[in-house]
Amino acid sequence: MDGQQPQRNERGEMRPPMRPTPVEPAKPIGTPTSGEPTPRGFWARLGAVIREYPIIVLFVIVLVFLGISAGLGSRDETEGGATPTGEATPTATGSPSVRPTEGGLATTRPTTTPKPSVGGGTIVTKDGVPTAFTEKAARGEGITHLARKALRSYLDTTKVNINLTKEHKIFIEDYLQNRTGSELLNLDETRTFSTELIVEAINAAQALSPSQLANLSVYAANVANL
Repeated sequence: MDGQQPQRNERGEMRPPMRPTPVEPAKPIGTPTSGEPTPRGFWARLGAVIREYPIIVLFVIVLVFLGISAGLGSRDETEGGATPTGEATPTATGSPSVRPTEGGLATTRPTTTPKPSVGGGTIVTKDGVPTAFTEKAARGEGITHLARKALRSYLDTTKVNINLTKEHKIFIEDYLQNRTGSELLNLDETRTFSTELIVEAINAAQALSPSQLANLSVYAANVANL
């Protein structure tokens, strides 16, 4: 029997020979032993980390998001870019708000320029185009007188090719007065009439019928300086 002889115990009884304890073969390195958990995949390990440290994971995600947002904002500013020094920047109306000067420095261009009117008042212009007429009251004058001065200043400044009779002018100054006020004026008190309102009054006067103009001739005959 495997070359081993039976042995006797202390009592002299025969006992079978002892068999050697079998040795299990060595397992490859990395093979889990019994009772150890089987290694998990990447996503399983990531899920375990998130469950164990949710606050830290959330903080890292916020930092990454802020970093991406800051990078995109910087790229947009670089692509959109500020205009080079000395170039005009368009405003909402499409007109440049600055103009280049010598040396590349930009200066603000005034949008309105006052000029004297034929009636002694002031003409407000924008880019050389009159936008409003401000007239000053002399002693005893009212708003109708200032409207008359504003119409005269408009016709003299714009040089428009229109044929206005005395009746037309009487209607226009009344039109302007009715839309400006009827209060008494003090000496040197001013009123401003926009170019838009004056053009509106001229168009309304030219739309009058012959009978309407005939009714105005009575009043036109009493005004000498139309």
